[in-house]
Amino acid sequence: MKKHFYLLAFVTLGLMIAALVNALSQLYYLHLLDANYAKYSFGLSWADLEQVHSFFFLMLLVVCGFWGYFSGKYWWQQIYVLKKFKHKRWRRLWRFA
Repeated sequence: MKKHFYLLAFVTLGLMIAALVNALSQLYYLHLLDANYAKYSFGLSWADLEQVHSFFFLMLLVVCGFWGYFSGKYWWQQIYVLKKFKHKRWRRLWRFA
């Protein structure tokens, strides 16, 4: 159960990163379109640009979801199976006092 929660947390992190990347790229591209629509629209209408955005956002969600899943599997292996971070030198790094 703990492993499933761990993987779900990493997938959620990946999806949140996808949303952040999407928002930042949209802000930048909309700024470019506002400055010079004829140059940066590549001859597409707003409806076509919306379809392109939907396609790339879906691809970004899929890629970041898979990235989160495989990152979760990797770090689960490192931390809980191989126990690489149980040594005293790692505890010193996380000591606050």
